Formats: sequence, structure tokens, C-alpha cells
Amino acid sequence: MKKQETQPLFWGCGFFLPFSELFWIAIGSFPWYSYNVSEDTKKGLYKIVDLKQKIWNQWVLMLHKQEDRAKRRESLLLEQIRKSMPDYEELGGLSITELHVIQSIGSQEQVNVTAIAQRIGVTKSAISKITGKLMKKALIERYQLEDNQKEVFFRLTTAGESVFHFHEMFHSRLERHMLAFLSQYSDEELKFLQRVMRDATLEMDKNWSGQ
Repeated sequence: MKKQETQPLFWGCGFFLPFSELFWIAIGSFPWYSYNVSEDTKKGLYKIVDLKQKIWNQWVLMLHKQEDRAKRRESLLLEQIRKSMPDYEELGGLSITELHVIQSIGSQEQVNVTAIAQRIGVTKSAISKITGKLMKKALIERYQLEDNQKEVFFRLTTAGESVFHFHEMFHSRLERHMLAFLSQYSDEELKFLQRVMRDATLEMDKNWSGQ
């Protein structure tokens, strides 16, 4: 019976390691006796695994910091909106997701539920509920085109435009700060960073969507 082939994970030094055996490397118990591997090669492989572990740890730390700072930024933004709108309390407050929907409607033309859902990455049923709440708060309104009575679109009211304005000013400051931070890197480094972030996003969509 033909032995099932495994996909190689690391190429180099004249041999490869299948994915199943990376696990043994990671826990320090790789069965080196089954391979003719030099001590230098062992050290090199351990360095690769160690570097990946360090990247993962840094990634997790960054996500935690981002989550914490995002909550503080969102609280600050909502506080600024509350102070600028005398009737804010009558709205029953605003959630961050509602702000994202307002931003999506304000930055596009002829926006429907599908367009909003695709832009902010939530389900269409969730967007339907949120737009319903925003209409009750008189921040958005629905309309239909004369030549298309089947499809429903959304636009901001005057109050909604005020909220949108504060949201845009707030995020504009964040964008300027990030662009200034990225200016320290070369074009090649930025291209590599873009590739990593794109691939990581695709990996999340592919493997983590149900988790």
C-alpha cells in the first residue's frame, strides 16, 4: 500500500518537514532520530519556530491593545457627539455599530442594505435591524428611485449629517496619525506589510469565520 504523502512545510538544508511534525518541533519533542539532521539545521529550525511564535505573541498583544484603545476612542467620540447634540439623550444614545452604518450611508450614494453589510462586514439581517433603529431616531430615512420601486435606499437626515460630520473629523485625525507612523518605512517594507495584512485578513475570513 502506497504511503500517503504529506505536504512540506519547510524547505531548506536539503530536506523538508511535513506539517504534522512541526507540532513536535513546537513542543520541543521532534523525533530527530528519524532524520539525518545536523545540529546546525536543528538550531535553524528552532529559530524559525521561535520567530513565528514571537510574531504571534506580538500580534495578540497588538490586538489586545487595539481593542482597549478602540473602546476608549469610541467612548470619546460618543461623548463629543453627546455634547454637540442637545437632543442626544432623546435618541437613546448611539452604538458604535450604528455610527459605522451612519458613516457608510454618508460616504456613499444610493446605499441599500446589501451595500452597507458588505462595507462594514456584518449580516444583512443585522443591518436591517440597525437601519430600523436609526430611522426611529430620525438619523436616516429611506427612499426609492422613480424608476426602481422595488429597491430601498437610505440617506442621512440633518441630524444624521451632524453625527456623520463628527465621526469623519474623529477618524480623519486617526488616519493622519497612522499615515505619519507608516512614513518611517520604505516602499518595499510597506508593500510587504500590505501583503501580510491582506493575507491575514483572507485567512481570518477563510478559517475563523465560524469561530
